[in-house]
Amino acid sequence: MLKVSDSGPNDHIFVNFVDHGAPNLIAFGQKFLHSKDLMKVLKEMHQEQKFAKLVFYLESCESGSMFKTLLPKDINILALSASNSSQSSYACYFDKKRKTYLGDVFSVMWLQDSDKENLNSETIQDQFKMTKKKTNTSHVMEFGDKSIGKMTVAEFQGNQQANNIVFPAPDPTIDAVKAEDVEMEVLRNLWLLSTDELEKDQLVSQLSDLALKRSKIDRLVKEIISKTVDHDHQTVTSIMEDTVDLYNHDCYIQTVEYLRDTCHDLDLPNFQYSLRRFYAFVNL
Repeated sequence: MLKVSDSGPNDHIFVNFVDHGAPNLIAFGQKFLHSKDLMKVLKEMHQEQKFAKLVFYLESCESGSMFKTLLPKDINILALSASNSSQSSYACYFDKKRKTYLGDVFSVMWLQDSDKENLNSETIQDQFKMTKKKTNTSHVMEFGDKSIGKMTVAEFQGNQQANNIVFPAPDPTIDAVKAEDVEMEVLRNLWLLSTDELEKDQLVSQLSDLALKRSKIDRLVKEIISKTVDHDHQTVTSIMEDTVDLYNHDCYIQTVEYLRDTCHDLDLPNFQYSLRRFYAFVNL
């Protein structure tokens, strides 16, 4: 369902986006949203006076890359990202009944903070500092107009206080795992919990298949890079090991869109492990 913001020059907008990511893109459904396209929309909204101030919280792997070197400081937007431009985001709170992880560390930290603090007095900067300090699995970053940080959280998230939390929430970093490893860790947790030998054997088989799939993707990405640089071993090694900022956006967009549509072995955009290998295409 398409949602359009019917806002004006006096409105404050809060955007919270949670999904898979890769360098300079976020993945949802069967599509990629590229950082270049996101910036275009945000700049157009500013020019068309669709908001007074806008705060954007982004939870995804390499989420910092969506804003780093791209988000201007003079268009009334402040963005917080769960990680820097090269790090994974982390899942947390494995649930035995639902057999999955229920949250992500960055999001859990700021949500719990909003539940317990007085949002009419706490500032965005206060929440950023707290979230950054407690999220020890990745580097929480901020970009854009940092003067917005002086405004209260209530001006963006609303001023209705949550009901008091009776029991202290467990530390989400205790069982935190990289987003790319979630599928693997879910299977391992199910194996540990199972008391049925047949089920345990099936889980071991699934783990083995998943490990083989990941190895195949590593080889495939390296093969693509190798062919692109005429099998120059030193160059291939550098590309597979370095992490740099993206500047040639058009070339990168064409490359990853082509891979998504034609290279089915990468299982895009659903397989987070493949998305985490996209840094190599930034390095080309």
